[in-house]
Amino acid sequence: MTQTQEYTVSLSPTSAMLNKGENLKALCNIPGLSSLELISTLKVRWYHNNRQLTSLCEFEEPSMTNKYACSVLSPQANNISLEFTLLDVHKADAGTLTCEVLEQVKEGGKWVRDDPVAKKSVAIKIRGKDNPEKSVAIKIRGKDHPEKSVAIKIRGKDHPKKSVAIKIRGKDNPEKVCSH
Repeated sequence: MTQTQEYTVSLSPTSAMLNKGENLKALCNIPGLSSLELISTLKVRWYHNNRQLTSLCEFEEPSMTNKYACSVLSPQANNISLEFTLLDVHKADAGTLTCEVLEQVKEGGKWVRDDPVAKKSVAIKIRGKDNPEKSVAIKIRGKDHPEKSVAIKIRGKDHPKKSVAIKIRGKDNPEKVCSH
């Protein structure tokens, strides 16, 4: 019986807060493998909200390319990354994007099963009524005040923390920060 090899898999980002219409790019990285090893020993699948989209970067349905993009990035020495893009996000896209890596187990030279190696997910949140985090940055410059910055972040019901940070820079004040 063949023993499953250990693989390291990382996924970035681990969570994303997006505005409607933005794209989300995620990287599933598998260090320690060449392109040939990836193709001959592993299967990589992408899922959006538990719906399988790809095997490696081949989509389950041709119409999925209207909403998603996938590519295997040019491999560097023993390092493979798959880039997956969720295009033009909307409220219905909130949830998870998952990269699942499976090892193709062979016995006697024949494929017998796929063993899970790793499953990593990105939490997707879309700003809006349910996630109304808003950011405002204001910079004021003038003769007597080379730069003043005001950053305000307001979070909604799921994240009730409200914060205000003010940075004031000038020749007498290299940088002064006030936060609440």
